[in-house]
Amino acid sequence: MNDLFQDLHNTLYPLVKKKKIELVFHTSNASGLSIITDPLRLRQVLLNLLGNAVKFTQVGNVTLDFKVSNTNNLLDLHFKIQDSGIGMSQEVISQLFKPFVQGDSSMSKKFEGTGLGLAICKKLVKAMGGDISVESVEGKGSTFEFNVVVDPA
Repeated sequence: MNDLFQDLHNTLYPLVKKKKIELVFHTSNASGLSIITDPLRLRQVLLNLLGNAVKFTQVGNVTLDFKVSNTNNLLDLHFKIQDSGIGMSQEVISQLFKPFVQGDSSMSKKFEGTGLGLAICKKLVKAMGGDISVESVEGKGSTFEFNVVVDPA
């Protein structure tokens, strides 16, 4: 898991540095953790969520919190990505995980994107036995949380 988190940090660092925002990972309980999962899909979900958080944050920070718990000989991996970005209305949140949906019609022009990333993330998380959710306040940022269930290695 540490390799995954280091890769994500290295991938996002140039953009974070350019924007002069802070990227913080709280992943201490990942040390020495070996799991059996699809590493490319897990990375895809995390990179999409973290990338969106960085994209929509102009000042402040983006934080990733990671926790793991044992459940019936399986590991429940819990990820929480918080940002101090632009946030979203409840109307936007209700449509967020649908394909081709963005906050408003100007979002694709201003922030670039097709609106497919979160729909794909939801499908991947469900396929890995988990769930994804979001809470947000306009002008105050967003929090995405998801979990996946994996076998210990």
